[in-house]
Amino acid sequence: MKKIISMLLIASMLIALAGCGSKGEDGKSAGTPNVKSGNAEMGRYVEKEIDFPEGVNKEDIFQIGKKEGDMCLYATEEKEGGVGIVCYRYKDGSFVKDMPAWMDSLVMEENVYKAKVLEDIGGKSYLLAVMLEAENVRAHLYCTDDGAAMKEITPQDWLKEDPEWHFFNVPQDIAVLENGSFAANFISDLKIYDESGKLIRTMQLDIGYGDNVCADQNFFYLEKQNDMMELKGIDAFAPDKDSPEKEITCAENVGSDSCIDILSDGSFIVCAKGGFFKCSVEGEWSSLVAGSYTSLALENMWSSGMTALDSGVFYALLDGDTGRSLMEYTYDPEIPLKPDTILTVYSVYDNPTLNQAAAMYTKLHPNVLVEVEIGIPYEEMETTDLSTVLQNLNTRLLAGQGTDLMVLDGLNTNSLIEKGMLADISDVVTPMSENGEILKNIADGYTQEDGAVYMIPLRYSMRLLLSGKIDTKEAGSVKGLAAALGQQELALGPITVSDFVDIYMPYMVSDVVKDKKLDREALAECLEALKTIAGGYTIVNNYTDSTQNYQTWDLPNDASAVFSDTEGFLSAMMPVSIVNEIKGNFSSFENAYKPIGEIGINKQTPYLEQAKDFLRYALSVEVQEGDFYDGFPMNAAALAKQAEKDRSDYEVYTMIELPGGEFKDFIIGAPSKEDCDRLTELCKGLNKKVVDDVQINLVISDVLPSYLDGSSSLEDTIDKIERGLSMYLAE
Repeated sequence: MKKIISMLLIASMLIALAGCGSKGEDGKSAGTPNVKSGNAEMGRYVEKEIDFPEGVNKEDIFQIGKKEGDMCLYATEEKEGGVGIVCYRYKDGSFVKDMPAWMDSLVMEENVYKAKVLEDIGGKSYLLAVMLEAENVRAHLYCTDDGAAMKEITPQDWLKEDPEWHFFNVPQDIAVLENGSFAANFISDLKIYDESGKLIRTMQLDIGYGDNVCADQNFFYLEKQNDMMELKGIDAFAPDKDSPEKEITCAENVGSDSCIDILSDGSFIVCAKGGFFKCSVEGEWSSLVAGSYTSLALENMWSSGMTALDSGVFYALLDGDTGRSLMEYTYDPEIPLKPDTILTVYSVYDNPTLNQAAAMYTKLHPNVLVEVEIGIPYEEMETTDLSTVLQNLNTRLLAGQGTDLMVLDGLNTNSLIEKGMLADISDVVTPMSENGEILKNIADGYTQEDGAVYMIPLRYSMRLLLSGKIDTKEAGSVKGLAAALGQQELALGPITVSDFVDIYMPYMVSDVVKDKKLDREALAECLEALKTIAGGYTIVNNYTDSTQNYQTWDLPNDASAVFSDTEGFLSAMMPVSIVNEIKGNFSSFENAYKPIGEIGINKQTPYLEQAKDFLRYALSVEVQEGDFYDGFPMNAAALAKQAEKDRSDYEVYTMIELPGGEFKDFIIGAPSKEDCDRLTELCKGLNKKVVDDVQINLVISDVLPSYLDGSSSLEDTIDKIERGLSMYLAE
């Protein structure tokens, strides 16, 4: 999501330079194997931050590349009459200017916001410059063959304005072959031009390629990605062929935010969330630098460019919430491949806050590696059976083969507690709760009668009730919404019975199920309220194109009130903007929270104190102040920091539908201070845990229709529910 927001809000992407280099002084090639020293396997890469060139605004740096075996940075700088480009070459531990004549004399207009330099390819150098011209973005391509002056070779199709939408085709990236032909990546197609800029051919691209394109002597290369922008392969395109000439599939879990460079032997070096990887000319993959040891693994930092030297030294330009960094990765044969302590954390689903905590803790403690194991990776969610995954995990735990810590989302936590498989973490949680470091209103719900605590959520979400017609604070509960519907007619939209139950039942389970038995009186009150609320909906058997469940987008049009599951301040941007548009209001429903990333410690871990220390750090402000679209912070200071964060540049442009089918332009903007204060207030008032029990929902969905249409009495309905759940609750 951070990359999507970056593209939407900044509309700019830095492009990595791919090229060739010579062997370095140490003579070491990329991918040197590890050696053993005694019983320990020795040798791994080490990350080191490098200072940017003195006097350079690091935000002006637009590209990282290499020259004759050295890393270099390209940046814009102010010049008389406009802006120019300056190149800094990193040699012997310091930066020096390296300015060919054409670069030294170049002056462009100040409205350049994206550029790419390709030097000395077939004796020529190239410059791609994307500029804002008369409120329109246009791309220009320049070339020099004498090294002194640039001439424009911009393809004519880049300069033609679309007659309907009035925009110009702008490539995301370009790459050049030795013969001067070049490829431009437009995402939906790859266009090949000759050395003069004349279009040779257009190759339509399937969805699934990244923005970048690189080249060697014979081929253009595109990054094949999944819908989470994780690198899955590299496709090689010959200039005269429509389909890939070679398809290289990733054999490693590379991850997202990928950048590719090509070594002089034709092999690829890939930098991504998973670290640095090498792919040989034959397509064999190997891991060089584990991302878990580096800043690459941080959720709030990503690579915007990388270059790999034949000497085996790598450099990456990293961007993030805290600014920009330049990192060097060098191989140290004297460092153990694995640290003294390896903490393992199991999570059924990927959890960004957990990933952030693991990466930051590992960086802070060089002798400890926190490894996160994901039970169901994102791309396998639709094909993996959850029950099989949970059964395998339970088997491991019973066999004493569990991980040191576990994220318990989706697991039967009561069973784990009853079997004594979770360690008491009250010595971590209780002091943090009592001194206000974490939210006491949520932490208190995890304290047992004897004072023990076996788990705590890393994050939480809340379901907002949004409306322009009712007071959501008064109607912000099952009974309150029923009372509001008793006073006025509301349009809540089409809904199936199963969706109706899925929305409301999780807020009632803790009231109607006590000591593994149904509280008939409490259930009766809830069912009566549900029947009143159902009157505001149109109950349907199935949705059609014309009968969709109302969502937040329907508030300006037909909906009287809607729900929005909100997982943090960035997640709140859209619903809060809609509410402000209709001059409405919002509140948390039932003051309830849905825990995200409930984490506990395996009682059998040999690293109990280290695991507790990691848990304490995972709840710290340093970890929790990041907003990863995975919930609000448990840490109180982090919650305040997120509420106070300046998001004035965060905007998304779209359209909304008004009554009568009319559409209008709409800006999703950052929540105001008042809105952020309101969200913070709601977070601090959450005191009820959502209990989303699939079996309970199924039984109630089965018997509820007859009660809603009056064919079954309240008593009969309760009897049916009790019979349907008696055995399940007893177990």
